[in-house]
Amino acid sequence: MHPNGKARIPVKDVHTVYGHPEEISLRMYRNAGVNVRRGRNTLVTPRDVERASDARDARNAREVRGTRGGARDAEDSEEEGLWELLHEIDTGFGCVPGGGAYKDY
Repeated sequence: MHPNGKARIPVKDVHTVYGHPEEISLRMYRNAGVNVRRGRNTLVTPRDVERASDARDARNAREVRGTRGGARDAEDSEEEGLWELLHEIDTGFGCVPGGGAYKDY
């Protein structure tokens, strides 16, 4: 169970429910094996949060050791932005919270 007593919560609520100092990016959830097709509305289990947090910690450790270059970070940021844009399009920019706004196209 999550700290709020629920079995699954949306990615967008993890930061608040767990009191993390920063949000865990969708990329970290993807790296942890979570299907984030629904973007920040994806429901995650406590195990998903733990695995994504571990993936973020591993990435941060690599950055501290200097094993990632600035160009790669820019690519990650750009990809993250594209996933967020696709999520916004899929949800009709908030009009269809569950997604599928353009499922027939």
